Amino acid sequence: MTMMRGTLGYLATEWLSRIITKKVDVYSFGIVILEILSGRSHFKASETEEESIMSNLFRKKTEEGQLVDLIDNHSEDMKFYKEELIKTMQIAA
Repeated sequence: MTMMRGTLGYLATEWLSRIITKKVDVYSFGIVILEILSGRSHFKASETEEESIMSNLFRKKTEEGQLVDLIDNHSEDMKFYKEELIKTMQIAA
């Protein structure tokens, strides 16, 4: 890895520190997984500044113990597997 590549919102903060490892790809993959589980994009302009970026919202909900709030409530499958999805998100945290 010699230069920064990627899409804003999916880039790990390590890119700013210049200490780059393969973990930056894991971060990007995690954001995609959160998008799938929550049914929302990594950036949502209609939310507050803190909640507009997926990683910030995930951090906040993890601290509050409210990961259930992130699960896509429009998907019957997501509702059915809520406990498993919360465990998956806890592992990611």
